[in-house]
Amino acid sequence: MGTGKIEFSFGGFDFKGEGDEQWVSKQLLLVLDKVPELLKHVPAASKPGFNGGDKTPQENPGVVGTLAKFLNDHTATKSQNKKFLATAAWLTLKGSSRLTTADVTGALRNHHQTKINNPSETLNQNASKGYCQKESKQFFVTPEGFEYLGIER
Repeated sequence: MGTGKIEFSFGGFDFKGEGDEQWVSKQLLLVLDKVPELLKHVPAASKPGFNGGDKTPQENPGVVGTLAKFLNDHTATKSQNKKFLATAAWLTLKGSSRLTTADVTGALRNHHQTKINNPSETLNQNASKGYCQKESKQFFVTPEGFEYLGIER
């Protein structure tokens, strides 16, 4: 019999196996059977995000729903400024404490939503209204931004 090798990571866990093909296959099946249980213990801060921004654990990560539903629920599908703000709020509720415009445009693209024509200008307009606060090359949604969207935090 040949030698087998497998390596993968998920939710902060790494699995590496090398040896007899049969042994590697058996170990892989054992690990895969445990994946649902293992993922229950993964802190929200270790889950991957966009652009490696700061992550903070949330009380109930993942309860926000899809971006499309979130934008519709907050009537943020027509106005570019509101769509940008709502997308940033959605990312924040999913665990990102600091964002970049690339995070927002990436989320829209990855979730098949129409793009923001000028994300930097849209961020500036939201910041001028007090809905976002810029810090160096990142920003965050302010309490006023969440209030404008009708989100209690």
